[in-house]
Amino acid sequence: MAQNLYFNAKVYVFLILILVLFISGLAIYKFPQLIVKPILDVTEKIKRVAEGDYEQQIAVESDTELGNLSKAFNIMSVKLKEFEESNLDKIKAQKTRIETIIKSITDGLVILNESKDVILANDAASVILGVPEHQLIGKNVAELANVNSVMQGFVESLEQSAAGQEGNDEEEISSKDFIKVEQSEGNHQFFEKDVIDVQDTDDHSKSLGYILLLKNVTYFKQSDEAKTNFIAVASHEFKTPLSAINMCLMLLQDKRFGSLNPEQDEIVASMKSEVQRLIKMVSELLDISKMETGSIELEKKLVSPKVLMNYSAAPFDGQLGEKDIKLEQIIDPKLPDFLADTEKISWVLINFLSNAIRYTPQGGTITIEANRLDDNVEFAVNDKGPGIPQQDLGKVFQRFVQLQTNGAKNEKGLGLGLAISKEVITEHNGEIGVDSEVGTGSRFYFTIPLEVA
Repeated sequence: MAQNLYFNAKVYVFLILILVLFISGLAIYKFPQLIVKPILDVTEKIKRVAEGDYEQQIAVESDTELGNLSKAFNIMSVKLKEFEESNLDKIKAQKTRIETIIKSITDGLVILNESKDVILANDAASVILGVPEHQLIGKNVAELANVNSVMQGFVESLEQSAAGQEGNDEEEISSKDFIKVEQSEGNHQFFEKDVIDVQDTDDHSKSLGYILLLKNVTYFKQSDEAKTNFIAVASHEFKTPLSAINMCLMLLQDKRFGSLNPEQDEIVASMKSEVQRLIKMVSELLDISKMETGSIELEKKLVSPKVLMNYSAAPFDGQLGEKDIKLEQIIDPKLPDFLADTEKISWVLINFLSNAIRYTPQGGTITIEANRLDDNVEFAVNDKGPGIPQQDLGKVFQRFVQLQTNGAKNEKGLGLGLAISKEVITEHNGEIGVDSEVGTGSRFYFTIPLEVA
């Protein structure tokens, strides 16, 4: 009997021990899950809120610390949702306002992203380009340039902007900056094109996009054309009587028609000098007006660099002798005869030489050279004059600009000689420029494509 009780007691103790171990194991497994699960739930919902899903809410089942955290989280998500909706409304309103302003601008405006895709265009731009807005949005400018001549001009400007070839603010606006758009009934309008590179304020090397502007300058262009036509007519009318006066003065100095006393001869010589100066000024005005109207035509002929140099230097034999200036000629032996308008190119060299002689001191040296640069021919005139200050180099080829040298301004002309020279070289598809430093002299040069017969 006692033995049975002992055995049963051992069995009961063993079963109780097994039950205790099972309950303990279950508690050890379940209890951490009961604690960690709400925390994991909160963590997951916080991640979703961070991703922009403000609809997340946590069920509050107690007034414990975890319950208070859940209440705070629910309040936070509601506030964030209200804030997001408020910001979206503001952004949408601001976007609508900006689009309305852009579309109301009378000048053409096209906005590109950093990939040069159109993201916005106003009605004026659609009319000027002749392309509906819905056909512009999302298109790349390179794709549009294939079918639209206006966009072709913008692509060239964008390439120059990407290459860092920014225009000088002091230089005049080139004719290439204008776009002529044909309208109905044979009318046309002129627009000035402008490209603005929008850069990141923090990283100026990073472009955020581009703004293409088309400013209507029809009125100003028409006024400029009227001014040019007036100058052309007035210059032509002035040139005839001035030439007649010059001829009369030449006859007065001719001994075959009688002699003048010294005082009279001096007066006639002074008058003749002034008349010739006026004729030169009128001729320059007439030349610049022809170039502005596009009526100038090139007559290209095969010319030798040596002949061109001699032809340009011939008018200055007397002045070179008076100032005892030596003129050196340097010609690249690899330079062949080339096609060019001899009269107009020599006119450019004559302007270069005239300025060089004017500013070269007594007994100085002027060098005129011709070189071959790849597929171009370069002519340059070097002098040892006072030089040009760096801040004035950008003004040298502007119209009606007369720079002061040694404190004095050249009063003998209108400041059109170099401006006309620039137009001539531009017509030859070339480039013109000057290198100079104060005290070391100047080097005026131009390059044109080397065309051979």
